[in-house]
Amino acid sequence: VIHNQKDKLPFTFRWIGKKMVVNLDGSEENMKKGTEILKINDIPVSEIQSRLMPYAKADGATDKSRIRQLEVEGYPYRYNAFDVFYPLVYQVEDVIQLDIKIPTGKERRVSVSPTTREERAVSLRDKFSDFAFIKEDLWSYEKVGSKVGLLKAGTFDDQGMDRDWRNYFSTTFKQIKTDGIEHLIVDLRENQGGFDEIGLGLLQHLLQKSGTVEDFISKSRYKDFPDILKPHAKSWGNPWYYTLDVLAEKDKDGYYLLPEEKGGRIKPAKNAFKGQVYFLIGPANVSMAYYLARAIKKYQLGTLIGEETGGNQLGINGGQILFLRLPYSQIEIDFPVEGSFSKEEGLSNSGIFPDHQISVTVHDIKVGKDPQLEKALLLIQERP
Repeated sequence: VIHNQKDKLPFTFRWIGKKMVVNLDGSEENMKKGTEILKINDIPVSEIQSRLMPYAKADGATDKSRIRQLEVEGYPYRYNAFDVFYPLVYQVEDVIQLDIKIPTGKERRVSVSPTTREERAVSLRDKFSDFAFIKEDLWSYEKVGSKVGLLKAGTFDDQGMDRDWRNYFSTTFKQIKTDGIEHLIVDLRENQGGFDEIGLGLLQHLLQKSGTVEDFISKSRYKDFPDILKPHAKSWGNPWYYTLDVLAEKDKDGYYLLPEEKGGRIKPAKNAFKGQVYFLIGPANVSMAYYLARAIKKYQLGTLIGEETGGNQLGINGGQILFLRLPYSQIEIDFPVEGSFSKEEGLSNSGIFPDHQISVTVHDIKVGKDPQLEKALLLIQERP
């Protein structure tokens, strides 16, 4: 019910620090890119961000990931935390008053009507040809220079997608080879993870030599699963959480240790790319997208450009997530029952930091500039 109510903002936006900056506007006001939202119903947006931050999920102290969740992308196949929590914390009426600063610097007040997720997505699709209305639109390949290619890999979640990933990777990397690409830019900035097999499939096509899939320690707070919950719980894979096999009763921190899975060798694919790779990363990268960024950094598989990822070097919560739907209210509670903990000592309570830290500014959005992509192209140009 919460997801389908007519109480959503009719535009997409990004947070630049404490500033809410319009990206695509589906409302009748047709606000331009780079318009700053100063207040919503007389409440400063900086106050709104601070109020909603405690409700946003993240692994450890990666607050940039929480802020990223509080942005609105507008895709009909993703749920944005802002869409969920803003109407629960603040009352939404039939009209939303906005105090805005347009790109020229002039401030004024406008009124927009709240909308549903579906209505907003359809409006954005009709107005903007580059809006990723379906998941397939988050993936693309194009040649952007004489020997430069750009591969957008915006998700590893293929639920609802009709795609043979093995064939997709094979066909795409054959085309990359045919195009004579020597420098490949892989854009992961919108990738929030998903199925490991897709991420590993991409990795296989970027490896120069065989490597080892890294081991993590899997732990849980649960040993026996209550029978009363079993009919109402779902997750991916077999319901292993019904009865947990443990290697030890508890570790020193009070976690049950799950049977250790041995990491296997991963080999380059037949059409694996042989040139230089540049990865665009950011705070949306969690789950498998985080693991991919971590592997790139650790094994020096390419140059990382952008901002700190989500996830956490100490470990992440996404080993297995349980979806519990309460029988009467039909509210779904998602909570992790298995965490992945790093075996390494002394790691930072943070995501993965890029080799080149490049942030996006309000001005960049106003003028349609992509400084992170431009940095990759500059590095390519400067390379001997």
